[in-house]
Amino acid sequence: MIDYHDYLGDKVKIVDIEGDIFIGEAMSYDVWIDIDKEYDEIGIYYPERRVIIVIPVNEIVSIERLED
Repeated sequence: MIDYHDYLGDKVKIVDIEGDIFIGEAMSYDVWIDIDKEYDEIGIYYPERRVIIVIPVNEIVSIERLED
């Protein structure tokens, strides 16, 4: 199992289950507990749009640490 906390503050490349690629700085890791389920998500700062994009970890196919 991947410990996504290890990527916080690093530039990363994430590929999700739809094949979308996100490159940016890993900014947050959140755990959400809903009535029906519990899920985790990682937020990355997406510089092209100047936003933080949140990706559920169960939708991540791969994560890679990038050099600046």
